[in-house]
Amino acid sequence: MTTQAPTSTISKTAEAVILAGELVAELEDDSGPTQRLMRRARRLFTALDDASAVWTLDCELVGYPNDAQLPAVRTQLATALSDPWIAYASLPEIESRLEKIGEELAVAAREDREDPSFSYWRKRNQAGLRDRAAGYSNLRHTVRDWLHRRVTQAYLQLRFGDAAQAIFEEHRARVDALLKDAAPDAIASLRSVNTRVLEGDAEAMSQALNSCRRLIYALADKLVAPTSTPVVVDGKSYDLGSDKYLNRIYEHMRTCGKSKSRRDHIDTVLKTLHDRLSTGLKVGVSADEGRSLVLTTYLVLGEVLLEAPPATAR
Repeated sequence: MTTQAPTSTISKTAEAVILAGELVAELEDDSGPTQRLMRRARRLFTALDDASAVWTLDCELVGYPNDAQLPAVRTQLATALSDPWIAYASLPEIESRLEKIGEELAVAAREDREDPSFSYWRKRNQAGLRDRAAGYSNLRHTVRDWLHRRVTQAYLQLRFGDAAQAIFEEHRARVDALLKDAAPDAIASLRSVNTRVLEGDAEAMSQALNSCRRLIYALADKLVAPTSTPVVVDGKSYDLGSDKYLNRIYEHMRTCGKSKSRRDHIDTVLKTLHDRLSTGLKVGVSADEGRSLVLTTYLVLGEVLLEAPPATAR
């Protein structure tokens, strides 16, 4: 009988958030060996496809190649100490030398107490060792500060991205739930081309833009049925005919109690979105703009529905 390995219930994103959070805490407490922190950070940045951070960590862990563009702090320190080695050495090697200098200084202090006759020469030697130790320590702190900034940035992006994804999914669920009967084809089309849209496929992008426009039309039909009778708002007449989709969505927001400033803002966004979708279908859009239009469609339609749950929509 074959035993299957248990399936992890935690997502890769959640794992990355946990790892980044642990690293931030350790770096802020200045706890944990630097080498172990860097190896764990390398795992985090590898998962996030941050090649620049991975390269820097690799160099700090094993040393910089001879043809590498070195960080300014290393070249400056190498010049100040007249020690080219420090420019390319790995941080674990530098920390090892820092530890040995500490031991040498402790021995020298003991010898001073036991035999002060050579104190002058020992003090000169100790001064050089202390300068070197200060430089090594400064480099160590600089690397850990850099690591803290990068890990903190990754942590915040992961947390914010998770929240943004949750907000988007909530809006999409609202729109899909209301329009699953009115525009099932548009919803199914958007989901079926999702991967190809992310990859920038031109045909999938066109399908996605058309589906977004159909969702707007379906929402208007679901919320306010077409009528030949216009409405008058603030002395201005609005046609609510079958082709006046945006007017009907505006009328829905007015009657369900949204403030004038809020509905005017959403109306402006919707009109701009509709124009961009229509133009994109004619002349095409870039992959980035296409993805933005899909996201904007769901977010704006979701906001339209915030004060009118599907059960109360007309």
